[in-house]
Amino acid sequence: MNEKNLYEQFKGASKLINRVEIDSKKLTIFWTEEEKEIFYLSNLKKVALNTTDEGPFEPDIFWLLMFRIPIMVPSDELIPGSLKITDYMLELPNFDYDKFIEAMSSTEQQAFELWERE
Repeated sequence: MNEKNLYEQFKGASKLINRVEIDSKKLTIFWTEEEKEIFYLSNLKKVALNTTDEGPFEPDIFWLLMFRIPIMVPSDELIPGSLKITDYMLELPNFDYDKFIEAMSSTEQQAFELWERE
């Protein structure tokens, strides 16, 4: 998987996200109040964090979540619920906290693999 290429492919769509909700079973992405997609966390295969050099005036941290299809969600306080994804991901068993800290310090376009289902 080449996370940088996936970032380029999905960054436009990720900017269309209206809000997100996450609980212990599912991630719901709201494109509008009427249109949403549900992703069951039991199907989550891999997690990466993509960083860019576009901050601080544009989102510069994106969760890349590999389900059957990859989805990318900005970690941005302007998107309601998106910061709760971080809380959930930090609780995954064998989550790579060191790489997470490295990613949060990055100011370049990079991809950091943080977790993979065993």
